[in-house]
Amino acid sequence: MGIQIIRSSDSIAANIAEGYGRYSPADRKRFYRYARGSFEETKAWLRKAIRRGVISSENDIEQFARLVDDLGPKLNAFINTTG
Repeated sequence: MGIQIIRSSDSIAANIAEGYGRYSPADRKRFYRYARGSFEETKAWLRKAIRRGVISSENDIEQFARLVDDLGPKLNAFINTTG
């Protein structure tokens, strides 16, 4: 499960980077949307880890919740402002 969280979260940054390197706005937006999909996958893995007790520290759970609450709207705004 831990490796899945790492892979999906790494994929967020990788897709943003790949999209940034594309020439057409449509290509960029497509990869940014892939990043959003990876973000949703990461959230799902984190939820499973919390439910299964893999992540149980209240401090860790609060940190993840803040990151998720912060990143989601920023990622959506980024996608929406891409030409």
